[in-house]
Amino acid sequence: YKTHSTSGNQNTIIGLSLNLLQISDHHEASILELGASESGEIKALSQIAEPTHGVITNIAPAHLEGFGSIDNIAN
Repeated sequence: YKTHSTSGNQNTIIGLSLNLLQISDHHEASILELGASESGEIKALSQIAEPTHGVITNIAPAHLEGFGSIDNIAN
Protein backbone atom coordinates (compact mmCIF):
# COMPACT_ATOMS: atom_id res chain seq x y z
CA TYR A 1 0.00 0.00 0.00
CA LYS A 2 1.00 3.60 -0.55
CA THR A 3 0.80 4.59 3.09
CA HIS A 4 0.64 7.84 5.01
CA SER A 5 1.56 7.86 8.70
CA THR A 6 1.52 10.25 11.63
CA SER A 7 4.73 12.24 11.75
CA GLY A 8 6.35 12.48 15.16
CA ASN A 9 4.15 12.48 18.22
CA GLN A 10 1.24 14.45 16.77
CA ASN A 11 -1.61 12.64 18.49
CA THR A 12 -3.75 15.54 19.78
CA ILE A 13 -6.70 17.19 18.07
CA ILE A 14 -4.34 19.69 16.42
CA GLY A 15 -1.71 17.11 15.44
CA LEU A 16 -4.31 14.67 14.15
CA SER A 17 -5.95 17.41 12.08
CA LEU A 18 -2.60 18.43 10.59
CA ASN A 19 -1.86 14.82 9.70
CA LEU A 20 -5.25 14.32 8.08
CA LEU A 21 -4.53 17.34 5.87
CA GLN A 22 -1.39 15.58 4.62
CA ILE A 23 -3.33 12.64 3.18
CA SER A 24 -3.62 12.85 -0.60
CA ASP A 25 -5.30 10.91 -3.38
CA HIS A 26 -2.25 8.70 -3.95
CA HIS A 27 -2.38 7.31 -0.38
CA GLU A 28 -4.16 3.98 -0.07
CA ALA A 29 -3.99 3.80 3.73
CA SER A 30 -3.06 5.94 6.71
CA ILE A 31 -1.64 5.00 10.09
CA LEU A 32 -2.73 7.62 12.62
CA GLU A 33 -1.80 7.96 16.28
CA LEU A 34 -4.53 9.05 18.70
CA GLY A 35 -3.51 10.06 22.21
CA ALA A 36 -5.44 11.03 25.31
CA SER A 37 -4.74 13.01 28.43
CA GLU A 38 -8.30 12.88 29.75
CA SER A 39 -11.43 10.78 29.47
CA GLY A 40 -13.32 11.03 26.16
CA GLU A 41 -10.41 12.22 24.01
CA ILE A 42 -10.01 8.99 22.03
CA LYS A 43 -13.72 9.02 21.22
CA ALA A 44 -13.53 12.63 20.00
CA LEU A 45 -10.41 11.97 17.93
CA SER A 46 -12.02 8.83 16.46
CA GLN A 47 -15.02 10.86 15.38
CA ILE A 48 -12.63 13.14 13.47
CA ALA A 49 -10.41 10.42 11.98
CA GLU A 50 -13.18 7.86 11.33
CA PRO A 51 -10.83 4.86 11.52
CA THR A 52 -11.78 1.47 10.11
CA HIS A 53 -9.38 -0.39 12.42
CA GLY A 54 -7.74 0.29 15.76
CA VAL A 55 -4.86 -1.07 17.79
CA ILE A 56 -4.10 -0.18 21.40
CA THR A 57 -0.32 -0.20 21.73
CA ASN A 58 0.14 1.17 25.22
CA ILE A 59 -1.74 1.87 28.44
CA ALA A 60 0.60 3.52 30.93
CA PRO A 61 0.44 5.97 33.84
CA ALA A 62 1.67 8.85 31.68
CA HIS A 63 -1.37 11.10 32.23
CA LEU A 64 -2.67 10.17 35.65
CA GLU A 65 -3.50 13.82 36.39
CA GLY A 66 -6.22 13.69 33.71
CA PHE A 67 -7.48 10.20 34.49
CA GLY A 68 -6.81 9.55 38.17
CA SER A 69 -5.83 5.88 37.83
CA ILE A 70 -4.39 3.33 35.41
CA ASP A 71 -7.80 1.59 35.36
CA ASN A 72 -9.45 4.80 34.16
CA ILE A 73 -6.82 5.06 31.41
CA ALA A 74 -7.64 1.51 30.30
CA ASN A 75 -11.38 2.26 30.31
